[in-house]
Amino acid sequence: MQPVKVVLSDDRMEAYVVLAPECEVTLRDIILALKEEGVTKGISAEALQEALMGERGIPYRVASGIAPPKEVLESLPKPKLLFNFAESVGKPPEILTVGPDFPSEWKRLLSRGLVTAGATLAFVRAAHSLPKAITVTGEEIPYLGSRSILKLGPNTQVSLDGQKVISVRPGIPYEDDEGIGVLDHITIVGDVGPLTGNISFPGDITIRGSILAGFSVSTYSNLIVNGNLWGSATAKAKIIVSGGITAPGETVDSGQGIACKFCENSIIRSSGYVEVESALIHSVVESESEVSVTGEGGRIVGGLVRAVTAITAGIVGSPMGVPTVLELGVSPKLRRELARLERELETVTKELSEISSAAQSRARISTMDRVRLTRELKLLQEREKAIRERLYLLKKSLSDAPKGFFQADKVLPGTRLVMGMDVHEFTSPIDNISMGARRA
Repeated sequence: MQPVKVVLSDDRMEAYVVLAPECEVTLRDIILALKEEGVTKGISAEALQEALMGERGIPYRVASGIAPPKEVLESLPKPKLLFNFAESVGKPPEILTVGPDFPSEWKRLLSRGLVTAGATLAFVRAAHSLPKAITVTGEEIPYLGSRSILKLGPNTQVSLDGQKVISVRPGIPYEDDEGIGVLDHITIVGDVGPLTGNISFPGDITIRGSILAGFSVSTYSNLIVNGNLWGSATAKAKIIVSGGITAPGETVDSGQGIACKFCENSIIRSSGYVEVESALIHSVVESESEVSVTGEGGRIVGGLVRAVTAITAGIVGSPMGVPTVLELGVSPKLRRELARLERELETVTKELSEISSAAQSRARISTMDRVRLTRELKLLQEREKAIRERLYLLKKSLSDAPKGFFQADKVLPGTRLVMGMDVHEFTSPIDNISMGARRA
């Protein structure tokens, strides 16, 4: 545990320390912790001693910024805060129920404005004319008074220059009696479908229902679906589906991880993990981390599964020998690039053959046509050479990469496992197989 925790106020005009109860702490430890956080101004020796000798686990104010002289403050008008989203007064509703009025309610909600993390929500008017204060970290900022007008609600903070309120989380900005906040989540009760249309929201979304086929939900944060996912979904963070994903022709894309009960006839991609509880059937699954299908009866049947670090499952393949391909150890993006280059090389080679045949089959050919064919032939030869060089370098890097880890209770015929560039074909059932090693 950290022996000394330093906490700065939002405007950095105050610094506090909290000493861990079970750690031996000296005065030097406190001073070094303050220095690491950049606290160099307004440190009180008496306050340091009080924190050192006092009760552990509670905050002690040990440094205060330097305010302008009183006479300067009395001669200037009070600062005013301007909110950038004047239409968003009062906290927005957190729950919307699907019904005939949903489209108008959703439109009214979004008309308040949408922000991502780091957006400016409000600013101090004419901040340049305000007297300056020195923070505990030594910066010069506009002084807003002993009781700051920068009243902060949920998911907001003061900017480093002390002049603005900025968002910490994506969502809908608003102003109420408590200050300026951001609603970073919304719950939709019912199915996303004809009554809702497609849904897009920057914060967390919870669907107390299903996402129907032909409809999409997108968010910069997390998506939780209490029902099934038959449409498409995109989330910069995680996608958690209580039911299953069955979305032929659609794509499910996550920046941090995907979890569901089962997945069938779908395309899902994740920069994080993919965790399927029971069955992964005839789907294309790509993970920059690992794929796990290890719940009771967990199995992978058919389709293509790609992962960088690990693939674990109960059963892989089927007694009927359904082709099931697993690829490990290499980023799915690189696998797709390799396949694209191989297709491009095949196309160029075919064009080269056709042009060469055309030139040889013509007994009489004009000088202009000969020059044109020669030029095309040379360009294709240069292109073919460049593609072969890129393929060579890519394959070499793939062969040198870690192979990943594969584990299954049973592997059935029809399964093809590619670890790095090594190919393993399974023609007979194998129990309790473990290959490769997990990355540290």
